[in-house]
Amino acid sequence: MNHEQRPYAGSVLAIAEGLLADALPGEADDPENWPNFAILVPHIASLIRNRGMLAEDAPRPEPRYQRAVHESLKYLYVRDISSDSLKLTNIVVTNWTVALGPADMATLQAKNQVGNMLTNQAKHREALEIFEELIGVGAERFVHDRAFSLTVMNNLGVAHLNLDQFEKAEKILRRAFQECAALFGESHPKTLRLADNLGSALTGLGNHQEAFDLLTATLVARTAVRGELHQDTLFTACHLGEALIGLRRHGEAQAILDQTLRSQRDLLGDEHFDTKRTLKFLEKLRKGDA
Repeated sequence: MNHEQRPYAGSVLAIAEGLLADALPGEADDPENWPNFAILVPHIASLIRNRGMLAEDAPRPEPRYQRAVHESLKYLYVRDISSDSLKLTNIVVTNWTVALGPADMATLQAKNQVGNMLTNQAKHREALEIFEELIGVGAERFVHDRAFSLTVMNNLGVAHLNLDQFEKAEKILRRAFQECAALFGESHPKTLRLADNLGSALTGLGNHQEAFDLLTATLVARTAVRGELHQDTLFTACHLGEALIGLRRHGEAQAILDQTLRSQRDLLGDEHFDTKRTLKFLEKLRKGDA
C-alpha cells in the first residue's frame, strides 16, 4: 500500500467496521449466539489485523465496533479457541492504545482479555502480572466503573487460585463478592461468578462445608438465571462436586461430576478447559486421593 492509498484504506476500514458491528449477534457468553459468532469472528479478526497495519492512519473506532471487538474476544475466551487468540488480543491492545489511549476503558478491557487468554493457556503467573498491572493502571477509572473493577478483581483472585495461593484468592474474592452483591444484588451474573470462585478458594483452604453451602446456593441461583445446561451453571456444578469430595461425600460427588462432564462434552467438547477441569476432579475421586 503506497502513501496515497492509506487515507482511502482508512475510510474503507471504517465502513467495514461499521458493517460488522451491525452484525454483532449479542452477548458472547450466550451459547445460542455461538454459531453466529463463529461466522463473524474471522471477519473481525481480519479487520483487527488490517487496523494494526494502518497504525496511526486508522480512523478512531466507533463505540459499537469497540463492543463488537470486545464480544468477539470474549467469544474466543469462553469457547477456549486458542489458535492465535492471544496474539490477536495483543494486537487489539496495541490498536486501542494508539487510537484511544492506554487508559481508555476499551484498552483496559482488551488487556483484561489478554490475561484471560493467558489463563486459558495455563500461564497463570503471566496472567497474574496482567491483572495486578490493571488494578494499578486502572485505579482512577475503576472508581467510576465498579463493574469492570469487580471483573478484574475476580480475575486477579482466580489467578491466585490457579497458583494455589488460596489465602490471597479468598481475601480478594470475598471482598469483591460482598461489594458486588451490595451493588448489583445476589443473583447478578457477576455476583454469582464471584461466589463460584470464592467457593473454589474455600475448598482450597479446606473450608469444605462453607464452600458446599455457598456453591449449593450459587448453583440454584445460576440454574434460575442461566438455565441448567449453561456453561456457567456447569462450572458451578463442577466446583460443587469438588466441595463434595472434600466432605468425603463421594457418591454425591461422582453423580454430579459425571452428569456435569456429559453436559460439558455436549456443549463445549472434550478439549475445553472446563471439561478438562471436571475430568481432573473425577480422576482424583477415582484414584481415591480425596
